[in-house]
Amino acid sequence: MQTQDQMSPKERFLAFIQGKPVDRLLVSPLILNWASRSLNITVREFCTNGKNMGDANIACYRRYGHDAIYIFSTTSTLAEAMGTKLHFPNDDAPRVETPLLEKREDLAKLKPVNPERDGRLPVYLEAVSRCVEAVGNEVFTVPVIAGPFTTGAHLRGTEMLVREVYKDPEFVHGLMRAATDAANAQKAVFTTEQKLKYLEMQRALRDAGMSFDAAALDAAAGTSHITDAVDRMAQRTSASLFEMGLAARVAGRNIPEQIAEGISDRQRVAEFAALRLA
Repeated sequence: MQTQDQMSPKERFLAFIQGKPVDRLLVSPLILNWASRSLNITVREFCTNGKNMGDANIACYRRYGHDAIYIFSTTSTLAEAMGTKLHFPNDDAPRVETPLLEKREDLAKLKPVNPERDGRLPVYLEAVSRCVEAVGNEVFTVPVIAGPFTTGAHLRGTEMLVREVYKDPEFVHGLMRAATDAANAQKAVFTTEQKLKYLEMQRALRDAGMSFDAAALDAAAGTSHITDAVDRMAQRTSASLFEMGLAARVAGRNIPEQIAEGISDRQRVAEFAALRLA
């Protein structure tokens, strides 16, 4: 928080999504791999180590005072977890080296993603946890994972995917379904000592006449290969005010005061990535 500010970033964000006055415009730059410079480490050291990624973003926040911490290094993180091979230059952003789907039949290679094990998703989880632990009472932490089309491009190759949108829409549809399921599975959760469970928040929202992405969750619960991820969400999630506020804004409502007040009493409520599909 900058000394001239009258609100913390979290207070400002919450006021904004509830349609209340704010002391200034929100500023949330995508710092990405530049955060490595805050610790004088290489981009590769930043991208491949959760402690480094988290601590570098904390250092940037403390220096710049921006209104949301985005945990973000590359748009290919989910595709990497699904099997695409990346090249990691010493001091530049990772890039796709070998897409997983070299031929149409390779679509059968795709398998459910475990965010606690596959690719660099554990790096993201550790980075988010470190940010929430250090500055979660001041600012929201938002891990950024690519949407289905971007993930599909990294799985198949951008040029091939663009061609197949016209030539083989059935294949592209199957790829988008797999990428969408993988993105939904990344609604992984980050707990704190408060253990505000997802189901408690869902009930509170429903009691208030609001929906917390219920359709997506119902669809996920009925999809066998991501049922485990949904179960983990139900057991370990603390719902994000960011997600809840967006839902309220889309519906043309403010967040009910009783919900906001109930959450404000819990310090370091765990951040839950919105991960909306682009």
